[in-house]
Amino acid sequence: MTAVAPAAVAASPAAPAAAGAAPAPARRSLRALDMLAFFAPDIQGGVGPFLVVFMAGTLAWDPQRIGTVMFVSALVALIVQAPAGALIDRVPNKPRWVAAAITLIAVCLVVMANWPSYYVILGGQSIIVAAGTLVAPAIASTSLGMVGRRGMDARIGRNAAITAAGTLVWAFGTGLVGQYYGPHAMFFYAVAMAVPTVVAAMLIRQRDVDVRLARGADSDAPSTSSTPLTPSTSSPPANPTMRSDEQSGNGESSDGTTLANASHAANALHAVNATHATDTTHASKPLQATDASQVSNAAHGTNTTHDTNTAHGTHATHTTAAPSAPPASVSPRWYDHRLVILLASAFLFHLANAAMLTLVAQKVGTQAGTSATVWLSGGVIITQLVTIPIGLAVGRYAPRLARKPIFLVGFAVLPIRGLLYLLADSPSALLSLQVLDGIGAGVFGVMLTLMIGDLTRGSGHFSLALGIGAACVGLGAALSNLLAGTIAHLAGYDLAFLVLAGVAAAALILFAVGMPETRHADASQNDAGPRPGATPPQSPALPLTPSPPLTPALPLTPTLPLTPVVPPASPAP
Repeated sequence: MTAVAPAAVAASPAAPAAAGAAPAPARRSLRALDMLAFFAPDIQGGVGPFLVVFMAGTLAWDPQRIGTVMFVSALVALIVQAPAGALIDRVPNKPRWVAAAITLIAVCLVVMANWPSYYVILGGQSIIVAAGTLVAPAIASTSLGMVGRRGMDARIGRNAAITAAGTLVWAFGTGLVGQYYGPHAMFFYAVAMAVPTVVAAMLIRQRDVDVRLARGADSDAPSTSSTPLTPSTSSPPANPTMRSDEQSGNGESSDGTTLANASHAANALHAVNATHATDTTHASKPLQATDASQVSNAAHGTNTTHDTNTAHGTHATHTTAAPSAPPASVSPRWYDHRLVILLASAFLFHLANAAMLTLVAQKVGTQAGTSATVWLSGGVIITQLVTIPIGLAVGRYAPRLARKPIFLVGFAVLPIRGLLYLLADSPSALLSLQVLDGIGAGVFGVMLTLMIGDLTRGSGHFSLALGIGAACVGLGAALSNLLAGTIAHLAGYDLAFLVLAGVAAAALILFAVGMPETRHADASQNDAGPRPGATPPQSPALPLTPSPPLTPALPLTPTLPLTPVVPPASPAP
C-alpha cells in the first residue's frame, strides 16, 4: 500500500510543485486585497451617519423628512442584501463588481452634493446602500478564494483590523473636512476615497482566486476553471496558473490528484478483469481518456464509493467530484437551526448596539453645548482604535480555539456597556466606554463571518448567507435607532440605555443557551487544503488503494494474458 503514493507522485508533473513551487496568491493581489479592505467598507455607505448631520444642519430638514430618507434607504438595503450575496456567489470576478459598485456610489455622492433636493437625496442614498451591499460579501468570498479555509481565520481577522484602520481614517477625515470646509466637502472627501478603492479592486488578479472555494463550495473538483458557470470535462492544464484549495496550500496540483485517481482506476480495472475474466480490450478504452474523472467514472460507475465497495470489498472514503455549475437551489444546510439561532442573535445584538453611539454623541453634545458631529467622530475613532488589535488577536487565535467562547466575549460586553452609560455623566467618561464598543465590534466582525462559513461549508452559498446575515444586522440597526430615539424622546437617555442593555442581555442569553459550537475538533485536518507552511495531507490515492494484492501499480499494465477469454477454435481435421 505504501508503494502507490510515491510512484504516483514521482510520475506526476506536479511533483515539483509539492516541494513548494506551486503558484500561490501573488503578493500584488494580497496587497490589493488589503487596500480594498481598507477603503471599500467606508465608502460603501456614502457619508454614513454624517448624512443625518448634513440633512439636519445644512438642509434644515424636519425629522419626518430625515426619518423617511433613512427608513427608505434601510428598507432598500434589507431587500437587496440577500440577492446581492447570491449574485456574488454566481459571478467569477468579484472584485470587478466591487469596482463597479464603488464607481456608482461616487457618482451618486457627486450628484447629492451639487443638487441636494429631497428626491435626489432619497434616490441617491437608496442607490448607494443598494450598491454597497455587494462590497462586504465580495471581499469575504475573495479572501476565502485566495487563502483557503485554513487561512480564513487569520485573513478575516486581518481584514477586520484593516477595515477598522480605514474607518478610523475615514471618520477622522470626514469630521475634519466637515468642520473646516463645510458639510458639502464631506461628499467630495468620500469621492476621493473611492478612487484608490477602485484601483485596489482592479489590481486583484482573477487567477489568484479559486472561484469554487470563494463561493463556499468544496474545491475538490478536478476543474480549476475560473468560470464556475460552465462545467468543463477537459483535462486540467499541465501548468495551471490558478490552483484549487488543495494547490494553494502545499503546492499539490490537480494533476497529481487526477493521476492518483487514474492509478486507482487502473487497480479497479485489473480487479474486475481478474475477478470476472472478461475481455480487457473493452476495459482498456477508459484508460485512454484524457479526463481523470472519466477514467474514475468508467472504472467505478457514477458513485465511486458504492462501486469501489462492490469491486474490492473494501470501503473507500473518497468520491471523485466532477466539475459542476453553481448550485441552482438553496442547500439543505439553510435549514440548519444553528444558522437561524446565529442570525437571530446577530439581529438582537445590533438592535441593542447600533443606537448606542448615536445616543452617546447626542447626550455628550447636549451636555457640552457643541455639535454632535465632533463627538460622533470621536466615538468612531475610539472604537476603531480598539477594534484593530482585537480583530488581529481574534484572527490569530480563532484557528486554535472554539468559536463560541470567543463570540460570547463580544456578546457579553454589550449589556455591560449599556449599563455603564447610565453611570457616566461627563463627556470623557461616556467616550471612554467606547473601548467596550471596540471589543464587541472586533469580535463580532470576525466571528460572524467565520461561523457563517462553518455552517455553509460545501454549500456554494457562502456569500448568500453573508447577505442574509447583513440583512439581519441592518434590520436590527434600523429598528435600534427607531426604538432608542423614541424612548429617548419620551423618557430620556437613561431609560433608552437601560432598554438597549436589556436587549443586549437577551442576545447574550440566546447565543449562550441556543447556539452550539460550529468548529469541530478535527477542522484543521478536514480543511480542503493546507495553507503555506502546513504539512501536506495524505495523498488521495492512499484511501482509494485496495487490499495488498491489488497494490502494485506496475504489474497492472500487462493485462494481455487476460485478453484471450475464449481460445480460438482449432481447424477441423
